[in-house]
Amino acid sequence: MNLEPIGRVVGNTGGRNILIALKDSFSAIRGEFVRIAHQEGINDKTAWVIGRIVKMQRGSDLYSTEFGSSELLRSFPVLPKASTEKLLAGVDLVGFQDPETKEIRMPRRPLDPGAEVYRVDADTLRFLFSYDRSRSILLGRLIGYEKYEDQIPIYLDGNSLVSGHLAILAMTGAGKSFTVGRICEQIIGQLNGSVLIFDPHGEYGRMFSEGVLHFNTTEYPDQAYMEERQCIIDTFNRLQDNGGGLKVYAPRSNEARAKYGNHFTPLQLCLDNLGMDILMNMLPDLTEPQRRVLHAALKYWMAEDEYPRDPSTLLGLMTSELDMLRSYGSLSEQERKVLNERSASIVAIRLRQLIEDSGLFYFPGRDRMPVNVEEMVGRYPPESDQDKVGRIAIIDFLDMPIFNLQIAATIVLSNLLSRAKSVKHGARTSFVVLEEAHHFAPVTGGALCEGIVKRLAAEGRKFGIGLCVVSQRPGKLDPDVVSQCNTFVVLRIKNPDDQSFIKRSIEYISSAELEEIPALSTGEALVFGKAIISPMIVKIGPRVFRHGGESPNIVGVWQEQSVG
Repeated sequence: MNLEPIGRVVGNTGGRNILIALKDSFSAIRGEFVRIAHQEGINDKTAWVIGRIVKMQRGSDLYSTEFGSSELLRSFPVLPKASTEKLLAGVDLVGFQDPETKEIRMPRRPLDPGAEVYRVDADTLRFLFSYDRSRSILLGRLIGYEKYEDQIPIYLDGNSLVSGHLAILAMTGAGKSFTVGRICEQIIGQLNGSVLIFDPHGEYGRMFSEGVLHFNTTEYPDQAYMEERQCIIDTFNRLQDNGGGLKVYAPRSNEARAKYGNHFTPLQLCLDNLGMDILMNMLPDLTEPQRRVLHAALKYWMAEDEYPRDPSTLLGLMTSELDMLRSYGSLSEQERKVLNERSASIVAIRLRQLIEDSGLFYFPGRDRMPVNVEEMVGRYPPESDQDKVGRIAIIDFLDMPIFNLQIAATIVLSNLLSRAKSVKHGARTSFVVLEEAHHFAPVTGGALCEGIVKRLAAEGRKFGIGLCVVSQRPGKLDPDVVSQCNTFVVLRIKNPDDQSFIKRSIEYISSAELEEIPALSTGEALVFGKAIISPMIVKIGPRVFRHGGESPNIVGVWQEQSVG
């Protein structure tokens, strides 16, 4: 361990953020970890408090903006520049390890002003950031420590990740979907978990195009990553053979068949799973008589038909079977009076158009069976060995309209939460990923699925459902949903409005950490929150599956198509 100090503590030491005066400009770099000797109690042994350098200041009274004359500038080369420099580093304290509980605690007594500051060696960092591999996933490597052999692996605690919810935020092209894919592969390949991905643009479904698992074949100099990849490949192949692994659900269409052949499950959902309130909201701008007609028809349909109910029956109640609806004994006299043919016909036309345009709903006799959420994620308690194996269920929406996404999300997530609450016939603990989450929970409100997404964010952790919200426009996300997330992976974001949203919505991000976000390179992320011991900048590890969200090589295509 290097015992040569790199500086001393200066200024007020009573908070989480302190300043250190550096020995010279090469003593430290931003993102590096340091340690400071500290005695918490008068009878306690000295412990090392760990901190991370989050900002650097280098200035000089000599080379000040207050001076500008050409005569003075010409005289500067002969003056002792180094002796006039001020080298300060801002440090966010991580804490020290309690000798009894082995937990990391923040010091309650201020550090000693003037205390010497030392670098933290790689072995100490590996120990400090180590996690139980049976309960954790490897996100990547710590930035700034690439020179060390094997570098510093950074893990996320699996329990905290799922039970505390996750937000992945980034601008386009910064590596957002790549990071999501990395995390999901690890959850399945290392933890045997269940993941459900809502994929608006079909990026993740490309891992299973033509019904074949497509793995990344790139060779990496990092032997640990190569061994990890082979392990996850073997795991997925085994899970696939046992009814788990990777499954795709998509609307029945020519596009889906062209992409997957017959190796996908048609996304056929039960209309009656939406519930009366949601069904009423699906048809905005109905007149009061029309709403009463729909309410009466739904009341009859829900009471008299068995699940899964036929949408054709509901439509028939407002057309050819209107007289039967009028004679329904559970309707009041006032409800019967508003059942006129004109209002009923208009409602039936609008509802039929919505059902046919979406292509999402199950019809008995036409479809085999509606999609079952227990089959998507597995059952708990398990009813077979197949329920015990990990899986990724991808709902590929094939760029369908946003309203249709919201319909599907409402049905699937409502069923999932209902099954997760069930004691006898429940759903397996699962991790739900909402790509382009601003479509499912927008800041402006009004999304059909907004209510169930907020319920999942608030209640899901109690019943074993973790939520991952992913967005390239954080400022368009509902802040109530984001505030429920306890772990954040933030890649490069340059939009000032999005940065302001992050600062408003995430109470424990510091100004110094926020300033780091625009300077991140592609594939680098600021990671902080419940699932990690300290905020840190991480280089996201490689994908095991072929990445489906990469930008197309437009120039290469042009050049291939050139003539002569």
